[in-house]
Amino acid sequence: MCSSDLINAERHSECLHEQKAREVQEEIEAELEDAKMNYRGKWSFQEISTVGVIAVLYFCTYSLPALIPIMIGYFPNNAGSFFPNYQSLYILINVGYTIGDFLGRMVTIIPCVPSWAILRLLTIVVVGLFVIQILGAVFAAQLCASLVDPSTSPPSLITEDNYAIYGYCIIAVQFLYYFLRGYVVTNTYVRIKTDYNEATSSVLAGAAGTLGQVGAATGTLIAFLLVSVFNVFDVHR
Repeated sequence: MCSSDLINAERHSECLHEQKAREVQEEIEAELEDAKMNYRGKWSFQEISTVGVIAVLYFCTYSLPALIPIMIGYFPNNAGSFFPNYQSLYILINVGYTIGDFLGRMVTIIPCVPSWAILRLLTIVVVGLFVIQILGAVFAAQLCASLVDPSTSPPSLITEDNYAIYGYCIIAVQFLYYFLRGYVVTNTYVRIKTDYNEATSSVLAGAAGTLGQVGAATGTLIAFLLVSVFNVFDVHR
């Protein structure tokens, strides 16, 4: 056999190997797609609740920014002082939740992924912190009545003597909320990837991402309508 025949034989063998590899890859992709299609209608309670947690947390998180000015709207704006006043408090709240969200995601690099039970418990805590802030916005006028009229009798819970403490509490709540939210969301995706096979995790992660965006859009829209369109809250400023 001449050298040209050997070269042709080698090329033919390479083509056969490449074709076989493509066929195997196509079979794997087809099986994966079939597994995804077959799985879509077989969700357990844990999987539904996992996707629901992502949607709820995104809803809460994206509705909060519109409520911050309402929660602190009765703070005095004392010129020449850094804190406590309205402007400095608003800045510190933004710094607090930015750092909280960053740290909540960064600590997930620690090789200790919490269990599903712990993640659900932390989700309840996050939603509880959200509810506290909602109540703070709804009852801001009653809580801060003495800041508007110091002669209010009996004095409101927040007065000129203690409103700085209230401001620090808001910063702490914002930090803790965003820290736990970042921690729970990131670890939920980690558990989806580690606890399920490729087909299942792909479906769950995709559904969680989609519903998360739906929750974010819904939270933003509802907050906008309540605050800016229907003026449900008593906006002091």
